[in-house]
Amino acid sequence: MCTNDLGSRSHRGFTLLELMIALAVSALLATLALGGYDSFQRRSLRLEANELIQGITTTQLRYRDQNTQYGTEQDLLRFNPALASERFTFSARPITGFEYQQYDATLTLSSSFAHMDTACSRYDIQVRGGVVQSSAKTSSNQDSSRQCLKR
Repeated sequence: MCTNDLGSRSHRGFTLLELMIALAVSALLATLALGGYDSFQRRSLRLEANELIQGITTTQLRYRDQNTQYGTEQDLLRFNPALASERFTFSARPITGFEYQQYDATLTLSSSFAHMDTACSRYDIQVRGGVVQSSAKTSSNQDSSRQCLKR
């Protein structure tokens, strides 16, 4: 004769309540991690933009020292291939006909990365008489220099 004594039988596995609690905790941790990851990516993009701005400015000076004029983006990329970026595109345009050499450059977040940082999607560089001015714009063309540029 078999008796079924549930009190002495060992249970294996988890209850439904334990599984639901574990799932809720892991969902909360994943939400926190994704928020931190987005913030990390924005900081990474802004840091790269600031480094590229410095690189463009320095490369323009070196290019001008060897060629007596500022260069276009093709000139600069040949002169300094490190300016090539997967996440940004840039254009450079020398301005001639003035007493002092001048140029404008624009650094734009590539379309495949534009959703990552709409606050800092474009950076403008203007050089007039040796004075470098840089600014940042949002995707809706509003000034966002204070939060995007490292000063």
